[in-house]
Amino acid sequence: MASDSERTQRQSFIKGRALEVLSSFEEREFTIFFGGSFAFFLGMSMHLLLRNIVVFNLTDSAFYLSISVIVAIAVLPITAPLGGVVADRVNKKTLLVVCEALSTLLFSLITVLVLTEKIEFWHLLITSPVFVSIFSFIMPARQAIVPVLVPQQKLTNAISLNAGGNTITQIIGPAIAGLLLGFANPGIAFLAITILFGIATLSDLRLPKYGMVGNKKTTSFIDDLRGGAKYILGNRLVFLLLFANFLMPLFTFPLQQMMVIFVREVHGLSDAWLGYFLMILGIGSLIGILLMTSADRIKNKGYLLMFGGFVTGVAMLAFALTSNVIFALTMLGIIGLGEIVFGITNQAEIQRSITNEMRGRVMSVTMLSISVWPIAILPVGIATDAFGPGPTLSVTAVLFVVALIALFGFSATLRKLYVDKRKSAELSHVQAAQLVAEGKITEEEAAKLTGESD
Repeated sequence: MASDSERTQRQSFIKGRALEVLSSFEEREFTIFFGGSFAFFLGMSMHLLLRNIVVFNLTDSAFYLSISVIVAIAVLPITAPLGGVVADRVNKKTLLVVCEALSTLLFSLITVLVLTEKIEFWHLLITSPVFVSIFSFIMPARQAIVPVLVPQQKLTNAISLNAGGNTITQIIGPAIAGLLLGFANPGIAFLAITILFGIATLSDLRLPKYGMVGNKKTTSFIDDLRGGAKYILGNRLVFLLLFANFLMPLFTFPLQQMMVIFVREVHGLSDAWLGYFLMILGIGSLIGILLMTSADRIKNKGYLLMFGGFVTGVAMLAFALTSNVIFALTMLGIIGLGEIVFGITNQAEIQRSITNEMRGRVMSVTMLSISVWPIAILPVGIATDAFGPGPTLSVTAVLFVVALIALFGFSATLRKLYVDKRKSAELSHVQAAQLVAEGKITEEEAAKLTGESD
C-alpha cells in the first residue's frame, strides 16, 4: 500500500496538473469571455441542426437543403475580410455586443415565424446569409480577443480551453436541439437559441473596454484591407500557417459528409449508430484539447503540427479501409485527436506570430477555410456514388497525406518551427491597458509587464 507521503505527493501532483490545465480561468476577463463564448456557440450548434431540419421539412428536398447551405456560405469570401478590418478598427467588445444583439433580434424574428407556423423556405434562404454575415464580424473579434485577455505564457492554454468549450457545445448542442424537437414545437428550440444569444450578449457586456482596439492608426478602410493582405503575403510563416489551416477542412470535411454512408453501407448499422460515431470523434477531440492545455512545454511546434496532420491522415485512411466497427471507432477517436493537435497548434502559432493591430484581419482569413467546404462536397459526392465511400475516402486521405508531405517537405519554415517558452508576463494586455487608462502605469511599463517589450 502507498504510504501517506506518497499519497500526499500524488494528490499534490494531480491538483497541480488540474490547476495548470485550468490556469487561464485564473484570469477574470477570460472567464467572462469563456462564458459568453460557450453560450453563443451552444446556440450556433443547435441552429445548424434545427435550420437543416426545418428546411428539409419545408421542401422535402436534399437539393434545396444543399442550395441553402451554399447560399449561406457564399457570402463568406466577401464578409470575412470586412469583418477582420472592422475588428481591428473598432473596440472588439463593442463589436461583439452589437453583433450578438443583432443575432438575438434575427432569431427572435425566426422564432416568431416558426411558432406561428408562418415560416417559409425563402425566409431561411434570406436570413441564413444575413446571420453568416453577422457571424463574419463576430469570429475575427472573438479570436483576436483571446490573446489580450491572458498573459502571454497562457496563450495556448486559453486557446485550448476555448476550443474545448466550443467542442463540448458541438456535442451537446445537437442533443439538446433533438430533445426539444422531441417534446416541443421547433419554435421552442429556436427560442432557446435566441435566449442563448441574449446570454452571450449580456456576458460580453461585462468584458473590459480598455485594450480592445488593435489598430489605432487613422487610415482608410481600403488601405486597412490592403494592409492586411500585404501583411499576410509578406510574412512567410503566417502565410504558410494560414495555407495549412485550409488543408485540414478541405480534406477532412468529406469524412463528416460521408459518415452516415459508412454507418449504413460499410458497417451495416442503423442510423442510431451515427450518434456513437460522432460521439467518439468528439471524445478524441476532447482528449486532444486536454493534452494541448500544456502544449507550451513543447518547443518544436513544427513537429507538433506534423504529428497532428499525419496522424489525422493515416487514421482517415485506416478508417476508410476497415469494416471492423471497433477499429473504425478507434480510428475516429484518433482523427479527432489529430485534428485538434493540428488546429490548436496552428491557431496558437498564428496568434503568436502576428501583431496586435493585425489580429482581426489575419484571423478573418482563417474563417475562409469554411468556404472551401463546397469545393469538397461535389466531387466527393460524385465519386462516392460511382466508386463507393471506402475508395473515395481512401483517395481523399492519401491526397491529404501527400499534400502534407509537400507542405512540410518544401517548407523548412514550418518543419523547423521552434518557439522557446517565453518569460512569464505579470499582466494580460487588457489588465495593463486598464492601469494605463487609470494613470497608474505608463505605456512603457505596460509593455514590460505584458512582455511586449521582450
